[in-house]
Amino acid sequence: MVNELYWKSAIELSEQAIASQALIPLSTNISLITHHEAECFELRHLISKPPAHISEQKPKPNPFRPWDERLQIDLIKNSHVLILNKYPVQIGHMLLITNKWLP
Repeated sequence: MVNELYWKSAIELSEQAIASQALIPLSTNISLITHHEAECFELRHLISKPPAHISEQKPKPNPFRPWDERLQIDLIKNSHVLILNKYPVQIGHMLLITNKWLP
């Protein structure tokens, strides 16, 4: 399945990106919230300090342009790219972004 290939690629690329310091994992505590018996959600509480530029409140340029090619998993059609989140809260955290900036 395509989804499994992307997941496998994301896990393998995460290991390489952590080794090259392209990824900066954020530490979190996890709380499980159960709503009825069939629904369970994860709530993550950030325990590591986020990088300073993430905390800034002023307008920012597009944070994905250009994206770090070391985090690129795959190009999707001609309009999107699948990348690893540079500041993941879990290994394999992927983002689907447009090739060009869109509001």
